[in-house]
Amino acid sequence: MSSASEHFSTQHKVFVGSILKGAVQNEKQIGSAHFIDSKDKKRFELDLWAFDKQRFYVVKNFNNKKYTIFAQKRNTTSGVPDFSKPIGYGYTDNKLKEYLQLQINFPWQKIYLSLYPTQ
Repeated sequence: MSSASEHFSTQHKVFVGSILKGAVQNEKQIGSAHFIDSKDKKRFELDLWAFDKQRFYVVKNFNNKKYTIFAQKRNTTSGVPDFSKPIGYGYTDNKLKEYLQLQINFPWQKIYLSLYPTQ
């Protein structure tokens, strides 16, 4: 159940590719993400097409520029979601400022999430 603070979201592309001269080349879209702008916990909700029935959650670490990718979200009685089952991490790179780079533990694949919403 969503709270009133979670109604604002933007959609973003998720893809794989290769880095060449500071840019992502040969992009192949593999899913999408929604940025949930919540006062409790801002996050990306990640849908990868290869995992049809599984949603992943990309949450920024406290006082850090890194992110953790979780496989499970639980709603608490306080209304603040609780995330568990970490399966990877994410980070921003000064050379690729337009993307959040995600690394999932299995399969071992680097994924790029565009920080700019789709139209």
